Amino acid sequence: MDTMKKDEIQKQMTQISEISDAKLEENQSIEDITYYHDFSIGNSNIAKENVYIVKITNQKERETGDKSEKKNNEIPNDSDALEKYTTYEIYDKNNNLIATVNKDGKVKLTDEYLQEIQKSYGEYINKLNLDDIDFGEMAELSNKDLRLSKEELAEYKEKQSEKEDNQEKTKEEEKEEEKTSEKENEQEEKEETAKVLGIEPEDIKSISSIDPKQKVTDKETLEDIMPEAAQYEELKIALTNPTEKSNGTFTIIGVKENGEREVMNSIEPIEGTSGDKSVISMNEDGSMVTEKQVKGLFQINSRSRTDGIAVSIGSYGMMNIDYVQNVRDKETRRAIPIRTKETENQRIATSAVREQGGDPITEVEKEGKNFRDNDIKSKSMDGIDIDESDGKTSLENLKEKIKEEALERDDMSSSELKEFINEKLEEEGLDLSDEERKNTIEEIREEVIDESRFPTR
Repeated sequence: MDTMKKDEIQKQMTQISEISDAKLEENQSIEDITYYHDFSIGNSNIAKENVYIVKITNQKERETGDKSEKKNNEIPNDSDALEKYTTYEIYDKNNNLIATVNKDGKVKLTDEYLQEIQKSYGEYINKLNLDDIDFGEMAELSNKDLRLSKEELAEYKEKQSEKEDNQEKTKEEEKEEEKTSEKENEQEEKEETAKVLGIEPEDIKSISSIDPKQKVTDKETLEDIMPEAAQYEELKIALTNPTEKSNGTFTIIGVKENGEREVMNSIEPIEGTSGDKSVISMNEDGSMVTEKQVKGLFQINSRSRTDGIAVSIGSYGMMNIDYVQNVRDKETRRAIPIRTKETENQRIATSAVREQGGDPITEVEKEGKNFRDNDIKSKSMDGIDIDESDGKTSLENLKEKIKEEALERDDMSSSELKEFINEKLEEEGLDLSDEERKNTIEEIREEVIDESRFPTR
C-alpha cells in the first residue's frame, strides 16, 4: 500500500472511530479498526469493496441469580463477575453504517444497505443468505488492507492534530508576511511617486495602476487612444491629500521599463476636483469615515481632442477610472470603465459589503470577477447604459435627479421630504429591498438638507 493511500485510509479510520465512539455506552470501547479492500460479509455471498470494521469490546455484570447480597449501584471488582464479549460495526467508504454483528456473531444489515443490495443484485437477491448471516472469522490481512489498534489510532490522531496546527501556524505566518510585504510595497510606491510630484509620501492618499496595453473599447487599447502611453510600461494615477484650497488633486504618471517615472504631458485637467457627494471610506482599523467624493476629469491632447479620462474616489475609498468620449460636452459624454490592477480584485462595494461595514475577501473577489466578466459597455457619465431599452435610470443617477428636484422645493418638512423621495423612487420602479430603499431615502434626505444649508453652487 502506497503512503498516500495509507494516509487517506487512516484519516477515514479516525473519522469512523469518532462516529462509532459517539454512540458507545459506558461499558463499551473500541479495540481496533480494520480496513479491507475486498470483504465478504460472512456467509451471505455479498462481497463489498472498501469496508471498515470496528471491533468493540463490551463488558457487563455477569448474572449470578443471587441479587440479595448485592448493594445498590455497586460494581464488583472481581473480574470473574464481569462478562466480556466482542461486537462489530461495519462501515462503507462513505462512513455509512451498513451492518452490525452481535456477540453471537450474527450479522444484521441496516435497512439502508438492504435497499442498496436490492437495487444492485435484482432478482439474484433471492439466492443470497440474508436472514441468518454468520460473521465467522475475520479474514487475514492482505497488502491492500490495514488494521489500527486503539493506541495506534490515538497516536495517529495526535500526529494529525500537530500537523494541522503547524499548517495553521504556517498559513498565519504567510498571511502576516504577505501583509508586511504589501505595506512595504505600498510605502515604496508612495515614496517613488512623491519624488516625481515633489511632495511628501504622506501627502499621497491613493494610487492606482493601469496597463496601457489593455483594450478599452472593442477595437482600441489605451495606447491607441493616448499615443504617449505607448512609451510606458505602466500608468499611475495618484491622488494627493486634501488641502485648504482643494479636496484633492489627481495626477497621471508614466512609468518606464527601467522604473523611471514622469508626469504625462499629453493629458490635462479640464475640470477640477469636487466634493459634492458624501461617501464612506474605511480606516485601517475597520471603522467607517464619511467624506466628500473627489472627482477629476482630464482631456487627452491627441487625435480629435474629444477623448478624456475621468477619475473618482468612490465608496470605501476605491478609485474608479473611465475612458470618456465627448469629454467637452456635458450632455453627450460617454464613459467606459478602465481596469486597474486594484479593480482586478475589487471594483464595487456591494450591498453585502456595505451591510457588513467592510470588504470581506469573498465579496471583493466576487465583485472583481463580475467586473472582469462583464462585456465593455459605453455609459453616460451618470452611469446609464447607452443601450438600455427599458428607460430606467441607474440608482446613482436617480438619486441626483431626486435631490435636484427636492432642492427646488425648499418648503418641505423632514417627513414631507422623506415621503417625496419615496414617491419618486416608486415612480421609477427600481427593484430595491426594504433596507436599500430605507438607506437610499435617508442618504438623499441628508444630502438635500446639507446642500440647502450649505449650497455648493
